[in-house]
Amino acid sequence: MRHFVSHFLFRHLLFRGLLLTFMVAVAARGDGDQQKAPIMLIGAHLEGRLDDDPQSGYNRLIRRIMPIDQSLAVYQRYPLVRALRKFEQTQRSCLFPASISASVALTSLKPDELFESAMVDFVSSHILTRKGQPMINSKEDVFGRTIAVQRGVEYTALMADSDRFAVIRTPDDKTALRMLEAGRVDGMYGWFPDAFIIAENTGIQLPDFNPDYILFETTTHVVCKAGTGAEPFVDHVNMRIRALRESGELQRVLGPFARLENK
Repeated sequence: MRHFVSHFLFRHLLFRGLLLTFMVAVAARGDGDQQKAPIMLIGAHLEGRLDDDPQSGYNRLIRRIMPIDQSLAVYQRYPLVRALRKFEQTQRSCLFPASISASVALTSLKPDELFESAMVDFVSSHILTRKGQPMINSKEDVFGRTIAVQRGVEYTALMADSDRFAVIRTPDDKTALRMLEAGRVDGMYGWFPDAFIIAENTGIQLPDFNPDYILFETTTHVVCKAGTGAEPFVDHVNMRIRALRESGELQRVLGPFARLENK
């Protein structure tokens, strides 16, 4: 009887040991599979640049920088808020168009959790005015005027004096541009080149602005989570951006309004 119990216990312990070994092996393999999952490049919808039009500049750029091998990376575009949430929640992910500073400002991620690709182009925000009207050359020029600002957009550089001018919120930049063209507002808070691209695409008169009066300026990049294995993908992106820039194709891809240099 003792021999039987000992034999039973031995077989039971052996089975548990084999089962534990199998579970550890499966878990390890699962972790490995997770590490091998392709990097997800998350596109944040940007009207005129990364939108439903396949010929928009950033859409054309994505097609040129994405690797053919989808085991390295895959791409999906989302509305801005959902894109930011998806970027936060997805471990092996990158965001475009973005910068580390913008990503930190708009998500809960920290600078040391991120790294970015080579620069794509420069973008800047200004107070745009109707063609032929006096330009806004300083903060003081805004005072006493009515300015259109897209809903959800923060005009941080002017917030301290927001009681000194009127703001009309619009659902999008196209509406603000139409109001500006019709003379219903004195100016609009807008981005260059984005507002110019939207105006040209929709047949709205191109606005004007003083390029020396900049409210905010940044560069655009592919921004990735650090320590998640995105380095090979970013190396590929950097190689493609460099080749496009050196050949002159980058300007053709992004369009005539895009600024590839800070000038």
